[in-house]
Parts: sequence; structure tokens; C-alpha cells
Amino acid sequence: MGNEQMFCRWLVSTVAATLLFASVGQAQDVVWHETFEDGWQDRWQLRRLASRATEFLASTRDGEAVLRVRSQRGAAALVRSVSGDGTPEAISWRWFLDQAMDVDPVTMAEETRREGDDYAARVFVIFGDDLSDDDTHVLCYVWARQLEPGTIFPSPVADRVQMVVLRSGYDTVPVWRTERIDPAADYRRIFAAEPPPVGAIALMSDTDDTDSAAAVLFDDIVVVGAH
Repeated sequence: MGNEQMFCRWLVSTVAATLLFASVGQAQDVVWHETFEDGWQDRWQLRRLASRATEFLASTRDGEAVLRVRSQRGAAALVRSVSGDGTPEAISWRWFLDQAMDVDPVTMAEETRREGDDYAARVFVIFGDDLSDDDTHVLCYVWARQLEPGTIFPSPVADRVQMVVLRSGYDTVPVWRTERIDPAADYRRIFAAEPPPVGAIALMSDTDDTDSAAAVLFDDIVVVGAH
């Protein structure tokens, strides 16, 4: 079973039914803003997906608290619930590619194939709460090795997971990159249907399939409102 499929099956069986969304009248409010200060471990759950686990460590950069994710031939996900009766109006985050995957781009399998299905950084948005339900789908936003930003394709190991490339390659001038997505609009565009509620958001780095290593920093993960 592929990492995404294992992860999703575990996720939908463990996400707590905690009401975190604002009311409709407060749709523009920030639901939560994760800055990885003290106590962040209480808000996230670790799910190990390979014999070697990815490390999720509290760190600092430029005097600010950040999450450092390091994967060495491993795979793991960090999960936070976003339970409620709607879809966030926006989700944003910052990420910094600290170490690109150390693979040979000539000999390595394509990222759209099972053998090449590794990414230095992924952000999952999980729609629905039961994989046995046809309405449960996943959008996986990735920092790819070679694929062009804007590329969308089905995961080679889980057909309900759609991969969305936001960044690609290694930054020649490493800096923080900020992303802001509209998950409902992306869901409609990619799955051609109305989105069910979002059950959780997850952070992941996996390098087990390509026997490689990578490191990325995350900070300022913000969930805004609900439709």
C-alpha cells in the first residue's frame, strides 16, 4: 500500500470531531494560525509511514520559531484536525527548502510514477471523513523536483489523491516562499464537484521510494474562515 493511501486511511479513522470553524457571520476570521511556538506538539499528531521516520523538530531561523522537517530515506506525516461544516476560504503557509532531494535527475524515476513518488515537502488538504465514501478526496500540494508549477496529476498510489505542483527545483537564492490556496475553488476545478468539509491538514516529507534525503522549514500555517 502506498504512503498516501496508508496515511489517508489512518487519518480518516483518527481525526477528532472538534468544532474549529468560525460561524458563517465570521467567515473572514482566522480559525487557527500555527507558528510552532511552545505547545505546538499538542495540536498535531505524528504518523509514521516508513521504517525510517521523518523528523519534525522545533527550530529557529532569523530569531523566529519554525518547524524543521528532515527526511532521510523515510516518510512521516504531521496532522492537525480542521473539523467543521464547511471548507476554509483560504489556507496559507510559508516554506523554505533547506535541502533539496539528493537524487540524480537523469536516472531517477519520474515523479508521476510510483518509483519516483517522493517530495521534499507536501501539504495535504483532506476533504471528507471516510475513504469508503466516494466524496472523500485529497489535494496534495507539493514542492517538486522537476515538474512545472501548475502541473496537476493523480497520485500513482491513490487515485483519490490529486497532486498539485506549487514549487519546483532548488532555489538558487534560498528564501521563504509563501503560498495561499483556495481549497474549495481548487476542489471544484480538479474534481468537478462541490467539496465536502475539510477534515484535516497534514505536512509531510518523504524520501523512502527514492532512497534520498531532504529538509524543509514550515511556518505561519493559517486557516481562514469556512464557506
